[in-house]
Amino acid sequence: MDTFSPVVKHTTIRVILTLAVTYGWAIQQLDVECAFLHGDLQETVYMAQPPGYVDPATPYFVCLMHKSIYGLRQAPRAWFEKFTTHLEDIGFSTTILDPSLFIYSHGSIIIYLLSYVDDIILTGNDSKAMSAIVEELRHSFKMKDLGHLTYFLGIQLVRRNPHHIFLHQAKYIHDLLSRTNMLDCKPVSNPATSNKLGHSSSDLVLDPTLYRSVVGALQYVTLSHPNVSYAINQACQFLKAPEEHHWRAVKRILRYLKGTISYGMQIQPGPISLHAYCDAD
Repeated sequence: MDTFSPVVKHTTIRVILTLAVTYGWAIQQLDVECAFLHGDLQETVYMAQPPGYVDPATPYFVCLMHKSIYGLRQAPRAWFEKFTTHLEDIGFSTTILDPSLFIYSHGSIIIYLLSYVDDIILTGNDSKAMSAIVEELRHSFKMKDLGHLTYFLGIQLVRRNPHHIFLHQAKYIHDLLSRTNMLDCKPVSNPATSNKLGHSSSDLVLDPTLYRSVVGALQYVTLSHPNVSYAINQACQFLKAPEEHHWRAVKRILRYLKGTISYGMQIQPGPISLHAYCDAD
């Protein structure tokens, strides 16, 4: 049984931002408060009576839950189903390639909504229709209107001018370096050596949980640093039993990010056309 909430893909975020910049659309950010409390449970779930609310006459009774709460494994999925159903009721349609992208298309009006659990991005070609949708959502869910998009899921967006957006993850990378005690490390000019990672006779890392955590966090950096994708993919292949030289490879990626912490990706207007490439003889 699925207990997770789908999250929007990196590629989808870049594509929607590119469309917004190209056509000069406003990009709005919303935040749902206490999102998981909105979910309706479809399974039979019981909960012990919470401390302070125990019925003295029947202390051995349990509660039959109808709504989800934080900490419940079904909560993310229940919230996503609730939110998706409501969006479909007000005219949005889901997409096959990314379940977290919703499209509102009526006549000449086109609006895109990206959902990442309780963080929402909204953009489209009709500001009045967007305002009406925001009001509808705020009427159904407790929601904050955060205004123009500036910070989303660890991604900082800087509008250098009305037609250019610069994406970077300086704060996210700084926090990752701090967590791994590498704020004062010496930067390197590339994220990996020419030697392919593999198994060797080196010892296993003392804390494999830290290795998996850092590698998982690094995958998110590829949104603004796609050039580290190959090095991170190599490190991901040894999550089960990472060795010391694998950890050194991960630290090399971190050292590279230390030297390129201000780097990012610039999104600017361009021709909206598809290009296909084939690597075959």
